[in-house]
Amino acid sequence: MLVVISPAKKLNENCDKKTVSNFTIPPFLEDSKKIVNSLRKYSSDKLSKLMNISEKISLLNYERYIKWSLPFNKKNAHPALLLFQGDVYKSISAEDFKEEDFLFAQNSLRILSGLYGILKPLDLIQPYRLEMGTQIKIGKHNDLYDFWGDEITQAINKEKNS
Repeated sequence: MLVVISPAKKLNENCDKKTVSNFTIPPFLEDSKKIVNSLRKYSSDKLSKLMNISEKISLLNYERYIKWSLPFNKKNAHPALLLFQGDVYKSISAEDFKEEDFLFAQNSLRILSGLYGILKPLDLIQPYRLEMGTQIKIGKHNDLYDFWGDEITQAINKEKNS
């Protein structure tokens, strides 16, 4: 069984990465790169309007998208389950996990993401804020739902059936 949860707006960029040894890489990074390239075309002010966020948060995310770069590694990225800090993640208490807890989560938990598509808990990601409902044009696509299409559903179904 796979449990799918949403990402969180609140992030902990000082999370303890030493608690985990088996990092993984998100499967759709080339798609993420296309999204980031589209977001880089927006000024901080335009990001604020696009995402309906404050000036302070838009500036932070503008800077995050400018710094976003591949390849991901332990120095420039964080495991998704440790980076996200919303209510669901606080309840999961991943900072208290032992190695076997991370492995269990890696096999049974997925995180839906506007930027990364679908994530495993130990996938390395760089900090971001981007809700799936954001009306950003990416190539011929008018929003993230259109951009991702059924790719995320297919990935989940493939895992669920394997």
